[in-house]
Amino acid sequence: MDKSKVINGVFQSPLYNAVELILSPECNLQCAYCYMKRHNKFNESPKMSKEVIDKTIQVFKNYKRGSFRIELFGGEPLLQLDLVEYIAQITKDDPQIESITIPTNGYVVCSDYDTIINLLRNYPKIFLSLSVDGPYVDTIQRPPREKYSHLKLDYDKLFSLFYETQRCGFHPMVYAETVQYLYQTFVFFVEHLSQSPIPIGDVLYLLQVRNGGTWTDERIDTLIAESKKCLGYIKEHNINPGESKFNMFQGHHTVTRGLTCSLQTTLDVDWNGDIYPCHRLMYPQFYIGSIFDFDNLDVSKFAFFQYYHRHNNLVCQECKFAPSQMQYCMGGCLGAQYEYWKDPFIPIPDVCKMLRRFEAEVSDVINW
Repeated sequence: MDKSKVINGVFQSPLYNAVELILSPECNLQCAYCYMKRHNKFNESPKMSKEVIDKTIQVFKNYKRGSFRIELFGGEPLLQLDLVEYIAQITKDDPQIESITIPTNGYVVCSDYDTIINLLRNYPKIFLSLSVDGPYVDTIQRPPREKYSHLKLDYDKLFSLFYETQRCGFHPMVYAETVQYLYQTFVFFVEHLSQSPIPIGDVLYLLQVRNGGTWTDERIDTLIAESKKCLGYIKEHNINPGESKFNMFQGHHTVTRGLTCSLQTTLDVDWNGDIYPCHRLMYPQFYIGSIFDFDNLDVSKFAFFQYYHRHNNLVCQECKFAPSQMQYCMGGCLGAQYEYWKDPFIPIPDVCKMLRRFEAEVSDVINW
């Protein structure tokens, strides 16, 4: 196998346009769905060095023609504010780097508001994705770690940050365990974002948590009912849903793994400089290589995951013979599937059922 040809082929894909730096597994919360705790990294609290950052960005610049994005991940990346500012500084005037996206649970934003808002003012490439679930769900699904109990979440500050900078969006997760709060959560965010000049659907990113063993028939029934209430609210209040259409309410007749699944878009590098297919597959058997020895990657894994994601034909029997002939299993997350089956390529039955019913009973009837 010609390694350079494989690597160049992946990088030159128009989809492959981001490098994800996992600055540290350290986090202030213990979220119910968190993948990092399954890697048992919380007690280690390692931190990415500037050497890894510099090398990763340089490798991506060398291989990728044209511009690309940087994503900072964790853990909670804003706990590493020194690294965030370092990355922002070294990329500020680099025309090849389009943007720096930072998913954050919002606690550092609220506790160090002035620092964060100055960061956004000084570095216009930064965009925050606020992974906050709303007051009905936060305390249930995202309990704090004792070490960080002094950090507090303040939604007034988060909404203020949005209106003052318009460089952050909101990403509430839809959990099976608390799906009964979906409508209340939806209305909470929509009402607080209703004065935005940006269509609300471009600011509010809803996504069902696709972990196995959680979507019972009763919870799927509740998801359907709550989702229809949300759509009713949109229609009643004549809300412009925007281009993204609140993500999960897209009505596009295609179920995908999410808008920017790491497998098709991102080089994923952890704090040691180790490369994996995505942050949900940071297990030894999926290790691809080191950023410091990029020419000797295990390109068979690199190419295989890329090929699989773009040419998925591993569809379960339920979906294969569904009336619409839709490949609903493509809505699965390979990391979640691995954690459920110890095989990333087997669809999770209850997640598949949830997606199939959602498409048929909600997404399929949307008329934007």
